[in-house]
Amino acid sequence: DDTVVELSLSGRGLTGHLPESIGNLPHLEYFNVGGNALSGQLPASMGNLKSLTDLRLYRNQFTGPVSMLSSLTSLENLYLDNNQFTDSLDFLSGLSSLIEVNLFNNNFYGLIPPAVTKLCVRETTLCLLSNNKRLCGDGERVIASACS
Repeated sequence: DDTVVELSLSGRGLTGHLPESIGNLPHLEYFNVGGNALSGQLPASMGNLKSLTDLRLYRNQFTGPVSMLSSLTSLENLYLDNNQFTDSLDFLSGLSSLIEVNLFNNNFYGLIPPAVTKLCVRETTLCLLSNNKRLCGDGERVIASACS
């Protein structure tokens, strides 16, 4: 069987961009390229990874929007921390299966949507949203900057 379900390349010193062809792995469940020096925007084809339950892009130099991730409704773990993503958190609104959400140290902006606040206050969910200077909202377990 040639089906790829796991791709783990964390801490390998990778540089460059993620290729558009990453979206050609429809059975991929676990994708980890954290702790590398990857850069640029995420390819739109990432939205094709419908089987993905665990996405780890932490500690890279990715930039731009992440709205294509809104179609990944099977996601349980999402680690986008320590990058330079710029987007609102609206992409999280339909991702109701999330258990861990690490988005700290990016450039996310705007109000935290009610659906995200609801998700983040569940006892079963860990949300780390701090150090996004243009993101605002509050709540007992939602940590973000104050609205200005």
